[in-house]
This record gives sequence, C-alpha cells and structure tokens, in this order.
Amino acid sequence: MAKTTKTGRPISLDSVKANQVIELLKSGHYMQTALEVAGMPRSTVYAWMNGTRAQNSRKIQDFVDTIKKANAEAEQALVQVVRTAALGYTVERVKQKFVNQQNEQGEWVPVMVEQEIIRETKRDWQAAMTILERRWPDRWGRRPPTINHEENEVTSEDLPEDFL
Repeated sequence: MAKTTKTGRPISLDSVKANQVIELLKSGHYMQTALEVAGMPRSTVYAWMNGTRAQNSRKIQDFVDTIKKANAEAEQALVQVVRTAALGYTVERVKQKFVNQQNEQGEWVPVMVEQEIIRETKRDWQAAMTILERRWPDRWGRRPPTINHEENEVTSEDLPEDFL
C-alpha cells in the first residue's frame, strides 16, 4: 500500500495573531479587517471555519470556536447599545451658579452659591425602529410603495386649490 504525503505548508496558528483577531472581532470589526490587521491568511482561516481544511489540531478548533463566540459577544454588545437607546437612559447634568466675592486679600474670586442636578431621560425611537425592522422585517420592514395607476389616478380636480 502506497503512503500518501501531505502537500502544502503545515498548519500553524500564531497565538499573538489569533488573540489580536479575537479582540478586534469582539470590538465589532469585520472578519476580513481583523485578519488583515493581524496578518493572518484569510483563505486559511475561512477554510478552518468552513471545515474544508483538515482540522487535526485542537488549537485550530478552539480558535474557530473562539471566533464564533467573539462575533456573538460583539453582536450582543451592539444590540444592547441600540436597545438602551430605544428604551431610554438617564443623563445627569449639573447646573451651578457662581457669584464673585472678595476674599480676605481683596481679590475677587468666584464662589458657588447654588448647585442643581438635572436628570433627563433620553430615548431614541429610531433605535427601536431599527430593532423592529431588522428583527421582524415582514411586519416592520420598509416596503416600496405600490401604486395601482388604474385605480389611483389623480387629476387636478383632486388636488387642493393652493397646490397648483
């Protein structure tokens, strides 16, 4: 029986580059960008992720699993930001009133006479709409307008007088 020999470079994974990719993915970068910054070959990593290249190394499989986890964590963090904006968050401002008073040396110095903490709730309806559009596109997604020209024919008589 003839022995088969493996071709190509041996599979190796640089842990420094791998950690850099993971951190970039966690912060929301695209896979391609993270790989380019770290200097890892895109085709190799995608082959590892798709299972088209032999994954005889536990280290490689752990890296692939960590990539998936990092992407999920980034998504979760960004969804939380949008959700917080949609549901509302509290902003505190401090309002201070100063008057100038003369000190013992005869110098005029500002002295705070009043301080007020103002709390406001901020909401962003567009963030909520974004979640709705993306999560349930059938119900909340943007639809192109549909016009039946035969039934919805508009004449100048239908328009308000000040329109023309």
